[in-house]
Amino acid sequence: MFALNIAIPVYAVDGLGLPGWTAGAVFTLNTLMVGFGQGAVVGRLGGRMRGRGLVAGHGCFALGHALFLAADGLTAPAVAVGVVLLGAVSCTLGEIVGGPVASTVAAESAPDALRAGTWPSCVGGSADWAGGAQAVHEEVQEAGGPGFVAGRRGHGEDADE
Repeated sequence: MFALNIAIPVYAVDGLGLPGWTAGAVFTLNTLMVGFGQGAVVGRLGGRMRGRGLVAGHGCFALGHALFLAADGLTAPAVAVGVVLLGAVSCTLGEIVGGPVASTVAAESAPDALRAGTWPSCVGGSADWAGGAQAVHEEVQEAGGPGFVAGRRGHGEDADE
């Protein structure tokens, strides 16, 4: 979920060289789809098996990320923008379908003594840590990759310098 909000707009503009408005279009598309579609989708999920909702959500994420990867090989910028926006739609569908199901499973899986707030805060905290780890990973990659970090600690490919 965090990739669409953090990494994909930067990837689209800086990595793929697409116009700057592409990042805004990804955010706008995501916001409109979640704002107008999530209530209806969650209402339709009532009574369905949660496992199917999680699989469908993660399938949408996988398809979206495959589309982002495919956009890298396209030479026509207009087509690449279209593929990136289609990937954003797919990831947002994954967020709409899988997010509420995952939150419900996390809340209901807690032992009774922890349901008052400890368990949900741990689940939310883990999501925050995951988002932070992604940002750190991106910074390490921009700084020269894992070899750069290993070299700073005295071993790795940069250690001899």
